[in-house]
Amino acid sequence: MADVPYNMKIFNRVALRIFSRLYEAFPMPIEIIPRSMSAEILAADASTDESLNSISIADNTLRWLESEGFLRHSSSSFESGIFYQVQLTLKGLTVLNSVPFTLTQVDVPESMMTKIRKVLSAGNDEAEDDPAGFVMEELLAVAQNKERR
Repeated sequence: MADVPYNMKIFNRVALRIFSRLYEAFPMPIEIIPRSMSAEILAADASTDESLNSISIADNTLRWLESEGFLRHSSSSFESGIFYQVQLTLKGLTVLNSVPFTLTQVDVPESMMTKIRKVLSAGNDEAEDDPAGFVMEELLAVAQNKERR
């Protein structure tokens, strides 16, 4: 995943955090604040422009995940930047519980949620190889394969 655009890196990191929080809370709906998620992934010395751009990407990540059917929410407030009653859909839960299979796999396969937890716990947001991107790529491939069935 060389030369991953900045927006995609932010999207991947935010999406994994959203999935993790929704999975942990399931079946209870939660509030998600894109501004807070943005703050979690940015360096402490991020510029104002970087912060504002990251907040916008986080907000649009949540909206995109909803439009693709991974989650639902009851409402959002532009003024406060809060998404209310956010919950995984059946599609989102199914994908997170999926265990992707590859013919070359030697180890015991891991669920997507296990992979997400590993990436988030490693705290390597600044890594060159973009581990969040690899997991998001696999997660979206799993979702696409499930839709084809």
